[in-house]
This record gives sequence, structure tokens and C-alpha cells, in this order.
Amino acid sequence: MYEAQSIMTKDIVTINQNTPIYEVLNVMIGARISGLPVVDDGNNLVGIITEKDLMPIFKHHSLTNQTVADYMTKEVKTFSPEASIDEISEFFATHSFRRVPIVKDKKLVGIVARRDIISLIIHLWGQKQTF
Repeated sequence: MYEAQSIMTKDIVTINQNTPIYEVLNVMIGARISGLPVVDDGNNLVGIITEKDLMPIFKHHSLTNQTVADYMTKEVKTFSPEASIDEISEFFATHSFRRVPIVKDKKLVGIVARRDIISLIIHLWGQKQTF
């Protein structure tokens, strides 16, 4: 059985909840990513911000005095490093999320994206392994 820790990305781009919103826009465009985990100063996961969360900005016509906390999703589904890939892939199959944070003791330790699971499938298939 494969666990989240075996395929999770550990070197994660994160953003602080107090960061001005225009900075997260620049980070996402510059890094070519569609979402970021939001952490506090202790690297505790406090939310996630995605392209979808940022769509209301256009209606406001201003980025002045707005922070990541104003737009982020605060209730985030997370998994432990020991969570099975079966469990995570089932979650992705039934939800529209592209990524899930991996958390241990409230600390962000990684992220698993749908693409990570697809890469594992390709790897196992190439080795003629069952999964």
C-alpha cells in the first residue's frame, strides 16, 4: 500500500495569511501554480487560496488593504502523511479539488496533487506492478 508521504511534494510554495493579495497574485502567476497553502508564522496550515478563491477580486476593482485572509478558504480537507493513496484518490474522484495538504501535528509537511497520483500510476504501470 502506498502512502501520501511516498509521493507528496515536500518543497512547497506557501503564503502567509497576512500577505497583501496582490503579492499572492504575483506568486501564483510567477510560479505557474493554481493554488497555495496558507500558513501562519509557525508553519501551521490555516487555509488554502486558489485561483477560484481569487475570482471575486475582479468585482471589487481594488487590491488596496486586502490580504490573503480576505479570500482564502479556511476549512481545508487535509490528510496525514500515513494516509493511503487509495483514500486520497477516492477523495479526488468525488471532489473537484486539485491538491490536498498533508499535515502532521497541524504543521504543513507536504502536498499531494492529482498529478502526483497519475505519475504514480504511470510509474507502476511501467514496472508492470499492480496497484
